[in-house]
Amino acid sequence: MGANFALELACDDRHAQTPVIMVSDWPSPGMWEKAASAGVLYVVNKSDFDARYIDAVLREFQARKRWVN
Repeated sequence: MGANFALELACDDRHAQTPVIMVSDWPSPGMWEKAASAGVLYVVNKSDFDARYIDAVLREFQARKRWVN
């Protein structure tokens, strides 16, 4: 499941800063909980997903990189 994979990424120092958007047909409350604890930026229903989410994540990721450097 995507939420479990996101948790695995968050626990691995090599991938913990990877921005994640989860796209699902039916996001359940449990999925939202796991996603939040893994630092997932958005959980989006498939019918609502579009480029604005990718754009927002890339902008946030770039801002973080500038903050760290």
